[in-house]
Amino acid sequence: MTIARVDGTDMEGYEGHAAREAGRRLERFVGRYELERDVLLTVSRLGLQLRAKVADQPAFDIFAKAERDFVYKVVDAAISFHVGRRDVVTGLTLHNGGRSFFARRLGD
Repeated sequence: MTIARVDGTDMEGYEGHAAREAGRRLERFVGRYELERDVLLTVSRLGLQLRAKVADQPAFDIFAKAERDFVYKVVDAAISFHVGRRDVVTGLTLHNGGRSFFARRLGD
C-alpha cells in the first residue's frame, strides 16, 4: 500500500518507520528484574508485543495502558516501569492481588 501526502509526495515506508520507532520504545523495557532473591521477572519482546514471565511460570503478553504502564489480560495484574535519568529503565512494580512488588532491573 502506498500512502501519499496531501502535497502528492510518496510516503511509502512510513508504516515500517513507525513500527521500528515503536519497537525501539518497547525495547527499553526488555530485561530481567529481581522481585526477590532468586525470583526473576523477565520481560521480552516479540515484534511489537511485550511479554512478562515470573520465575518458572509461563510468559504472558502485557498490553500498554500508558507509556510506562502495562496490563495483563489473562490475570488481574499490571506492571509499571520506573524510568530514571536519561530515560533509562531502573525497575518495575508488579501489581497483583491487591499488593505491589518492586523489582530492580538487573544488568544485562
